[in-house]
Amino acid sequence: LKHERHKEAGRILGVGRLPALDTLWCWFHDVADSQRSGELLKAFFADQLRCGLVGARLWFTDGHLLPYSGQDKVHAAWSTQRSMPMPGQTTLVTCDEQGRVVYFDIQEGRGDLRAQILALGDWARAQLPGTPPVHVFDREGDGLGFFSALVRRRTPFITWEKNADQERLMALPAGDFTDPVQVNGTGYRLLEQTKPCRYKPDVDRDTGTVEPEHHFNLRRVVVWNLRTDHRASVLCWDDELALSPEAVAAGMLGR
Repeated sequence: LKHERHKEAGRILGVGRLPALDTLWCWFHDVADSQRSGELLKAFFADQLRCGLVGARLWFTDGHLLPYSGQDKVHAAWSTQRSMPMPGQTTLVTCDEQGRVVYFDIQEGRGDLRAQILALGDWARAQLPGTPPVHVFDREGDGLGFFSALVRRRTPFITWEKNADQERLMALPAGDFTDPVQVNGTGYRLLEQTKPCRYKPDVDRDTGTVEPEHHFNLRRVVVWNLRTDHRASVLCWDDELALSPEAVAAGMLGR
């Protein structure tokens, strides 16, 4: 506003002339006090989906630091660049395959990636009555309890397998890697396995009850990078989508 003519800027905004700075700040605070931003954002995100402005095949979700440099005490968020906590908030952003923002939420501290993905799965089913999007996320979302919740809610997902045994992966016979795929100019070979999982919920401290064990299978796609000779494993649950191993690997590598 220091470099804009109030009359010109006002005409662009449809108010004739911008008022003084104090009045503008009153406007901002009045809007914030109405607490309608969440409602408006959800309506905007839903409208994007209805109009086909964003894709609904693969959704990539990750957290990004929104740093704070003021004097007030705020929660700490995690800076992946510096590998340390810093004052600020976490923006949890979900994008489609073209990098277009499908949904975002600003949360205090480090943010809850798992809860965000579970909520997104429920929200997507309400918006898209057909085939649900496949959620792709990093190792931060690893955990049998989280995987069990996704499977129970029938939310398809793809993620890296955390703490995979690298020696075991490298010991797999090269002849078993039969599915070739090319991603970003790099050649890979793939091997698919099945990973049986058993999740035993903890006892509810309030009621003293415990839910029954949940037995389910995940697809494990071992990805062999032919350029670097490195191997990593991808976990997937795709319900009835029947994704090919190439589609699973490309989805994870596309993150």
